[in-house]
Amino acid sequence: MKPILPLLIVLGACSAPGATDPEAANRPIGAAEPVEMEAIQLQHASAVEVAERLQGELGPGARIVADPRTNSIVFEGSAGALARVRERIAQLDRPLGGAR
Repeated sequence: MKPILPLLIVLGACSAPGATDPEAANRPIGAAEPVEMEAIQLQHASAVEVAERLQGELGPGARIVADPRTNSIVFEGSAGALARVRERIAQLDRPLGGAR
């Protein structure tokens, strides 16, 4: 007869120290962050030029497309990347030097 070994079952979600995403425990291990999509209309700068400039700053899985008709940038990627893109757009979408 084989010996009976004790079985330990731990209930509840485990998370890494510092994890702030409450939904992370429900995603499979190795799953990517949720994808955010947002259209950001520019007021001063050209969406095409800003999109070209930001392309090199994007991480994997993020996408930027310029819509010249509405002078907007459509972003798709993680929430963290979206926050960084918003910051960069705020820096780049400024009136030219003489306008106040």
